[in-house]
Amino acid sequence: MHRCLAVTDIFRNILEFVLLILPHEDDPRAHYNDIYTTNPSLAALARTCRTFSDPALDILWRNQFTLGPLIRTLPPHLVREEIEDGRHVEPHSQCVTHHLNLKPPVSSADWERFDYYAAKILSLGYFMLEFPDQGLTNWLHYWMIHYRRPASDQCMQTLCVYRRQAFILPNLRRLRLTVYDVTFLPYVPMLLSTHLQELSIAFYREQVTGLPKIYEAGRLYGETLPSLLESLPVLCPSLSDLAIFTQQSSHVTNSALSFVSTCKDLTGFFVVSTEPSQELILRLAEQTHLRKVYLSLDEETSDISWLQSTVRYPFPSLDTLEMRTPTLKSCTCLITVMGDCTLRLVRFDVYEGAPPADDLQALFEAFRDHCPSRSLQFLHINYQLERSGTTVILKPENHSLTGEVVSSLYPFSRMRFFRLHIPLVCFLDDQDLMDMADHWPLLIELRLLDDWEWGTGPFNTTWTGVVYLAWKCRQLIELALAWDMRADNAAEITSRQGFRRSTSLRFINCLDSVTCDIEVCARNVHAFAPLIWDIWGIGFGEPQPEEDMARLPPEQDPIAFYEAVVAVLRASYAAEEVDMYSLSSQFDPLEDMNPWGNITASKPEPIWTRVQ
Repeated sequence: MHRCLAVTDIFRNILEFVLLILPHEDDPRAHYNDIYTTNPSLAALARTCRTFSDPALDILWRNQFTLGPLIRTLPPHLVREEIEDGRHVEPHSQCVTHHLNLKPPVSSADWERFDYYAAKILSLGYFMLEFPDQGLTNWLHYWMIHYRRPASDQCMQTLCVYRRQAFILPNLRRLRLTVYDVTFLPYVPMLLSTHLQELSIAFYREQVTGLPKIYEAGRLYGETLPSLLESLPVLCPSLSDLAIFTQQSSHVTNSALSFVSTCKDLTGFFVVSTEPSQELILRLAEQTHLRKVYLSLDEETSDISWLQSTVRYPFPSLDTLEMRTPTLKSCTCLITVMGDCTLRLVRFDVYEGAPPADDLQALFEAFRDHCPSRSLQFLHINYQLERSGTTVILKPENHSLTGEVVSSLYPFSRMRFFRLHIPLVCFLDDQDLMDMADHWPLLIELRLLDDWEWGTGPFNTTWTGVVYLAWKCRQLIELALAWDMRADNAAEITSRQGFRRSTSLRFINCLDSVTCDIEVCARNVHAFAPLIWDIWGIGFGEPQPEEDMARLPPEQDPIAFYEAVVAVLRASYAAEEVDMYSLSSQFDPLEDMNPWGNITASKPEPIWTRVQ
């Protein structure tokens, strides 16, 4: 063993990098936004020797999604599993859950392993690995497939009755409640220790009312949750970050809003509220340590220029901002009023008409003038239709997206996510895509007018710009833009000296790209991104009914065209043995699951040592 591994601090830093080794990182379907609840590498290190065991277990147990793994540390004769249909929580789910029930422990020795691992849990309701720039979206990834062996109501009740300590998790720092935790609300105070710093409520109100036990879930939601929020200053004196990611009932929201006036050092207040007041905005602007905030402005509060004369430095420490506002002018005004700011994660939702290009350019210039070049990493601008079926009318003179508009953001060299989900008339060309690649080499997602159309075909963007973008942005995973596929010029970039194919790009949304021959498209995609897993688009031109599209040749039917391209690409994966799961025509899922079969349809997966 190397001498540096005997130094605890050095070894713990090494383990932080081991944590980044994902279980299925060689799988073409894996990408940056995948979520994991285990790490086989850390589990293997924990069983290697005594020197590695304790530091590896600290990181392995630091973030837990449920209390299931902790409950299974009790003696086996006390824990039993009950198989239950997952549709009692998700009506349309086909999953089967293994609920854990608990018999009352009879001696203090039964709690020894439980106490040992409980002290290591710092976050509950979190996945093992969550990147900071995913903080605005991670709470959405809660599905039954990731909810393995949850604790039942009887199990939580037994823990609370027979536990001889004040808190189940004495060192808990972060707690995130999902829709599956609504029935556990009466037992949540057993988790609210004096060390708790962050509390998040991550479920929709409609999900609670949709549970089969409507009365019980509704009663717990309407009575227990508001009183719990009102008691936070007493139960959790260290709590400084409160987040409610969705619109809740007025009782829940009012109880959460009262937390602003009682918390001394507020660092995060991400509570969705449709009726904010100037007093609340002023109170938040005066918080010197506030780093995360959600602001929802209406027509009366959209003009926030009054902050400049009221507060000298509003939001001085703000890092994460999500804002719902009628127009982008309010966003530009806020950044201007803040002065020198260090915004890193920003999302704006606009709902009063499609934002014109002038407002977009003014916003980008405000970022350039008031934010350091190494700060902004995540920018998402979204347009929300006021009602379905609304027709969006665009004028090229007012809604044109050009390279000049985007160029104001080029100084932000650490840009990782750039998403424009707004209707615009796009006039970008290959040189603009190359400029983005040169200035933003750390891009992970680039979505331009996603869910909309560029509407200016035939486009000035071709394979040259797309291939260059994938070459220079080595971490790019998802791409959404339109280009003219008929220009077979990908070789202009692939033939350059030093060119390397992208091994990270997985998904491409081609929007309304002008399609070409299927073989030409598949050959060009395989030339620069051999691990592409899915390609889709809506096709160029006026949309047609599905029954008419079914009679068109694949070159004119966008659905059939991209399905054929994906089929050709996956066949090439199997031929080159790129995919770790055999995708050849000989693969039979039924034969692969047959333990007595003579044919090995798929390659054996590596066997990892796991901690029970």
